[in-house]
Amino acid sequence: MRFHRAGILAMGFSIAFLSGCATGGGGGQANLTPEQQVLRDYTKDYTMQGAIVGALGGCAIGWLASGKAEGCAAGGVAGGIAGGTAGYFLAQNQTAAGYQASGIALERERVDNSVADAQAAAAAAASIADRAEAELQELHTNVAAGVTEKAVLERRLTQARKDQDTLVKAVKKLDDHIKSAHAALENPQLDGSSKAYLFTRLQELEVARAKIKQDEERVAALILSVPMT
Repeated sequence: MRFHRAGILAMGFSIAFLSGCATGGGGGQANLTPEQQVLRDYTKDYTMQGAIVGALGGCAIGWLASGKAEGCAAGGVAGGIAGGTAGYFLAQNQTAAGYQASGIALERERVDNSVADAQAAAAAAASIADRAEAELQELHTNVAAGVTEKAVLERRLTQARKDQDTLVKAVKKLDDHIKSAHAALENPQLDGSSKAYLFTRLQELEVARAKIKQDEERVAALILSVPMT
């Protein structure tokens, strides 16, 4: 199979552009707890990372479908767009039976990884909320008793606000993944077994989302409950 230069250049430019957008930022990680690091990693540049993976996967599927570099470029563009919100397979309008099964297998793997990451994020969120609750209550008591400076409590509240912001981003990421999974269930090309499997995984994503949302609300309530006067 021959690759046409235009298709190769188009795909290469797309990947390079997305990669460049996703490589910025990222300092101030030294003082994070392991749980905080899990959530920072979970939410860090997730839209661009998904776009890059989606573009690469879309390229592969497009090439398998057409045998041409133009198929790679077209698939990469569609995959990059879909990848930003959870997956690329279901955005491809697949019609060739020869690569449909491999596409479903790829999507299953992506969903499996998404569920595993979401469950790890939910566990980290619970630990962060538990720790915030214990430390903020203790600090507030100690400040009121005059044994701890108010500035210490203020610093802990600042950290709690950062944690809440990360939890909000984690919920948003799961909203995107759940939306994509719902769309996947409507794809007529999925067989019954694949739909049942995806539905089960979707339920697991929704459980993880509910847990993280609950902990985000718990941290928010803690912040409001600690007076700074």
